[in-house]
Amino acid sequence: MDILCIPDYKNCIIYFKLELMTEHELKLLGFEKQIITDDESGNGYDYYYYRLKITDGLMFISNTNDEVIDDTWYIEIVDCEPSIKFETFGEAQALINQLKKHICPKKSSKTT
Repeated sequence: MDILCIPDYKNCIIYFKLELMTEHELKLLGFEKQIITDDESGNGYDYYYYRLKITDGLMFISNTNDEVIDDTWYIEIVDCEPSIKFETFGEAQALINQLKKHICPKKSSKTT
């Protein structure tokens, strides 16, 4: 567990406890479970991960359940090189909220 120290405007220190993300928190963020069966993967077992589509061309995925240690999950942006990973609920929540807030509606093309 990490501690983030941020000086505030009165030169005091504010401490934030940085908790690693849990499966429950992925669900709170709106991620949907994607189950991959052994028949689909051919790897000898079923597994699952979570995904969240923000808009066309921007999606987050989690690590798979077989990669999880101590109920610690993370999310990454799909098809991004190098990888961009978020491991704490607070960071993920803030980013997702900002992205959703700034989605611009598609303009309809009107001809007169």
